[in-house]
Amino acid sequence: MSNKKLGRYEIKGRLGKGAMALVLRGYDPRFGRDVAIKVLHRKFANNTIVRQRFIQEARTIASIDHPAIVPIYDAAQDDEYVFLVMRLM
Repeated sequence: MSNKKLGRYEIKGRLGKGAMALVLRGYDPRFGRDVAIKVLHRKFANNTIVRQRFIQEARTIASIDHPAIVPIYDAAQDDEYVFLVMRLM
């Protein structure tokens, strides 16, 4: 993540880490809001099956409208990373 940015999102810090992804606190300058950014670990970036599951997760979450489900704002990739952008809870 060059210059503490991931795509258009500014990285503010780390929130957590799991087996497949790292969750970062970010800021979206386009909409002026804080966000959570779930970044697929680099070791999985070239694994087609894992990437497809990650994107499918985003599609599934985006299709659900429920107060207990964190909404997805964006799903993207840059040169090195695949990531989801969600509401910061």
